[in-house]
Amino acid sequence: MVGCSFTKACVERGLGLVINNGEEDFGAWFEAFCNSHLTENIEKLSMILWSVWGARNDLVWNDKAISVERVVSSAITYLDLWKSAQNSNGGASSSSSQLRAGVEHWIKPSLGELKVNCDAALFSGERSHGLGWIARDHAGLCVAAAAVKHRGDIDPVVAEALSMKEALSWIKSCWEDSRTVEGLCPTAVLLESDCLVLVNAFNSKSHILSPLGLIVSDCISLIRSFSSFDILVQFVKRSGNQAANWLARSSGSYPDRISSRGSVPSGLEAILLADLL
Repeated sequence: MVGCSFTKACVERGLGLVINNGEEDFGAWFEAFCNSHLTENIEKLSMILWSVWGARNDLVWNDKAISVERVVSSAITYLDLWKSAQNSNGGASSSSSQLRAGVEHWIKPSLGELKVNCDAALFSGERSHGLGWIARDHAGLCVAAAAVKHRGDIDPVVAEALSMKEALSWIKSCWEDSRTVEGLCPTAVLLESDCLVLVNAFNSKSHILSPLGLIVSDCISLIRSFSSFDILVQFVKRSGNQAANWLARSSGSYPDRISSRGSVPSGLEAILLADLL
């Protein structure tokens, strides 16, 4: 790791420092760095090295090459989340325990409520990502769904956050002024994601200074702009988020909005029927 040019590029990009390394032993190199830098840089370096190791494992075991920008973005995001967790109450309440447990299967919302599931998929070989979300009513019927593909190699959690922002933008376009769309004006909206890191970031009271934090702040501003109904963000396990996952992975084949109260692709229809069983 000490002699790795990729590691050096990640460290220099993440810290904004030029690393002139004369050491060949990692322990001596790390000790020298710690002795000459502030705690903030030491924490950031540790997280960057951890992210580099994860990128190395992806390359070795999954044949996935990760960019320097992606490694640094992941490191900054997770460091901010870690700091946020340290500043919060250390005791786990019953609600937080329930949040971590998640729901195994998709569950219909109550009468009058709308449930919107969100997910993202990364296409590393194409350096692109797909965003998918689907809104269903109390009967489990699809109100609207979207599958959008964008260029760019980004952090997985950031992609998940962008998917949720897309869904919130759609909600705002429909019910910003308490309008009724196709006879529907929800009493509440439940946003579900299978990304626990993202859900915790939404429900944390701390401001996260990272690309993820900026997107989450935008989403929270959107949520607060609604006065006629509440919007709740909650965690669901992957098994309960299959429809949104299918949309994200199919974003290349079904670009943009693919359904609004009507026919849906057969692959998605099978998942919707299975969710109702």
